[in-house]
Amino acid sequence: MSVQQLSVLIVDDDAGTRSSLRRILLLDGYAVEEADSIATALDRQSWQEYVAILLDRRLPDGTAEDLLPQLRQLAPHASILIITGYADIESSLAALRAGAADYLLKPIEPESLRGRLRNLAELRLAQNELRRRETQLEFMINNLPAAAAYVDYENGEVNFNRIIQDITGYASSELTKIDDCFRLLFADLATSARQQYEAKRIAWNDEPLRLMVWCKSGQNRIVEFRGYAYDDHEVWLMHDVTDREKHETELRIRDRAIQAANESVIIADATKEGYPIVFANKAFGLLTGYTLEESIGRGCELLCGTAADRQSLFRLKEAIESEDDVRLTVQCRRKNGEAYWNEMSVAPVRANDGTVTHTVAVMEDVSERKDAQQKLLQSERLAAIGQMVTGLAHESRNALQRAQACLDMLSLDMEDKPDQLELTEKMQRALTDLHRYYEEVRNYAAPINLDRRTTDLSLVWERSWVNLEAIRFARKIELKTQITKVSPKCDVDEHRMEQVFRNIIENSVYACPDPGLIQITCTETTIDGNPAISISIQDNGPGFTNEAAAGVFQPFFTTKQKGTGLGMPICKRIVEAHGGRIYLNESSAGADVVVELPKERPSNTRETVT
Repeated sequence: MSVQQLSVLIVDDDAGTRSSLRRILLLDGYAVEEADSIATALDRQSWQEYVAILLDRRLPDGTAEDLLPQLRQLAPHASILIITGYADIESSLAALRAGAADYLLKPIEPESLRGRLRNLAELRLAQNELRRRETQLEFMINNLPAAAAYVDYENGEVNFNRIIQDITGYASSELTKIDDCFRLLFADLATSARQQYEAKRIAWNDEPLRLMVWCKSGQNRIVEFRGYAYDDHEVWLMHDVTDREKHETELRIRDRAIQAANESVIIADATKEGYPIVFANKAFGLLTGYTLEESIGRGCELLCGTAADRQSLFRLKEAIESEDDVRLTVQCRRKNGEAYWNEMSVAPVRANDGTVTHTVAVMEDVSERKDAQQKLLQSERLAAIGQMVTGLAHESRNALQRAQACLDMLSLDMEDKPDQLELTEKMQRALTDLHRYYEEVRNYAAPINLDRRTTDLSLVWERSWVNLEAIRFARKIELKTQITKVSPKCDVDEHRMEQVFRNIIENSVYACPDPGLIQITCTETTIDGNPAISISIQDNGPGFTNEAAAGVFQPFFTTKQKGTGLGMPICKRIVEAHGGRIYLNESSAGADVVVELPKERPSNTRETVT
């Protein structure tokens, strides 16, 4: 469930307040319902999807204190925020005692409200996910091919699945307490069995506890009893090993179920340096490309590929070593070097003494979802920019042309006045800069239409270098090219790629000190298994700060005193429109921008990209 599926109920008799709150809530995609009195607030059928109820303290037919008990009963999972024009300790305490989560003072500050609701929505979504997982866990326990029990050791309660009756004849309703379990199942040997169990609880290991149980029918059977502990809870598994062949069949069924899981699962040994992997299911091999033999004994650097991304590797190690439940999404690499977004749930497994013995990670490839989210966000940004530019286009262009014409005429009248003529020239340069900024924004928002042809990219970047002669005039900057056993020919839009190389090289020219060196290296690579070339454009400048590296491809981010900050984002759009990728090589000295392009047009790209 997403935020867009959560609802907020506004209960306020002031239409203006309701309208203002509605506008704020719609910014974050909530479904909004309104009521102007207690009666209209209660006149509704479904209360389950409300993440919050914004309740005016004084209403025409009562007060918030009157309505709060009913709301708490009708919508137990919703957070109730009291809206009031004034606040005092007594009224605040009364509202909180009646079940309110917080109160808001009028006038309501929009960002404060959005922040509170965002936290409440995240909490609600987390609670929903927790309930879903608890339901899944209950289903799994009830359908395991073995007697399984969830044990709350603190209060002594036991919840067996139905298989216990198949083994012992006792229904799960007869075995609801730890003491009852030992008394009924082990009869005269209950004390001995309890002592063995308590000794085993201190440190459960791989060896099961083998015990004889007395069935309700009076027959006895041998069971293997295992316990899995975390915090003050345990999961018991009891296997009937009287019939060894039957037992082995059940084990094979369980193993097949685990291996057939869609989600990738690995378990790491937390007691050894580097947290080596001790278990990986088949889905992990499909996700990463590594076989079981290649995975066992390796640490988390396995997920980052041979050229480990330092930031991803740091986040993975931080999550594993935190000794707490962590959910994170990091960019990882498969065995073949292909990058993907990995959503991971990392959780520690603790012994009874609290020490972490293992770490469990459940992983899922969310590249498509993240890519869809990124494209949606990008398209929304571009749509907003496009609307703005469309509105400004006519007047801005006409105004610039009129100003330029006036300056041209003024310059003719001032040919004998050099001081004033210099001012008009500065004004003309300013208008030229303004027109260029406008064109950059317009080009960024416009769809990218590709006209692909087989092109020698070395000729394209050489032409870009020549066209930049004006900005490197009187500078000591050298361009060197190194092409090693690779043809720089690709199926690309020559004009668009010239834009890319011009932007990157121009940034390097501005960043380099004299004498400056810009080195272009061209090598072979692959993109999604298809032949591609990698073009590294490296300079001897100061490189990128952490802040600049994080924002270099974000629209309107710039470290220059002039410019729109759209040069590198435009490069990114053009390269990705070709089915390629562009990124910073952070391990390099100076700035190193890497452009990777498929040699031939990928089958999943379009000639027009919005």
